[in-house]
Amino acid sequence: MGYELDRDGFSRVIKELSEDYQIFAPVKKTGQGRFTDTDVIYYDHVKDASEIELEEK
Repeated sequence: MGYELDRDGFSRVIKELSEDYQIFAPVKKTGQGRFTDTDVIYYDHVKDASEIELEEK
């Protein structure tokens, strides 16, 4: 069994879950890589679906 959500539905689910739980997801931090002009993606606490990076590794 699975679910398919649109962007708004996914955002609502994350907001609802974050009221009771701490949500950790991949987040892109611009300019915080090993060098000043590189980005890094790591797991961090999120409260909104717009913070989650779903495209890059």
